[in-house]
Amino acid sequence: MKQRLFMAGAILSLVSAAAYAQTGFAGKWVTDPPAAAAEAGGGGRGRGGAGETRLDLKVDGSTVTGTIFEGGAELPIKEGTVSGKQLKFKTVRTNNGVDLNVNWTADLTDDNTISLSREFPDGIPAGFFGNRGGGGGGGGRGFGGGGGGGAAAGAPPAGGGGDGAAPGGGGGGGGRRGGGGGGRGGAPAPVTLHRAKQ
Repeated sequence: MKQRLFMAGAILSLVSAAAYAQTGFAGKWVTDPPAAAAEAGGGGRGRGGAGETRLDLKVDGSTVTGTIFEGGAELPIKEGTVSGKQLKFKTVRTNNGVDLNVNWTADLTDDNTISLSREFPDGIPAGFFGNRGGGGGGGGRGFGGGGGGGAAAGAPPAGGGGDGAAPGGGGGGGGRRGGGGGGRGGAPAPVTLHRAKQ
């Protein structure tokens, strides 16, 4: 009898812990201010991301909805699911009539911290940055590598290497037509978000 009670209590504890981990994602999350990130070794642009990143999450069972603000644009979360301390979702950003698909993974490292990483299943599509700089150049981790600017308002930054929002890729050249899309370079560094203060 005692053994059965012990087992029941252990199972209940595990279920409660899993439920708490899933609902623990709910709420608003934000990257550190640039000054704080710089002091922590993040280069002054957020840890691994260009500018501020924010999440506003709603959890219903294993389903997650909400929005992400990143790269100057707010996007709806698609296909959000949570399992234990890991959340996965997708976003689609459209620029110059071209869609950029991003798969996101968020790991709950403690009650107030999320490590957010991303990958680009289709690379950076040709034409996403239009005809003014596109994606070529010498790698790096920024959107479009070293290939110059020209992204429309609300689109990810196109220039400069560093730890920007997308892999620099190797494809395409500069020139007046901007070159092609980037390829699949290395994944950007994860971004650290903390629970927003109310």
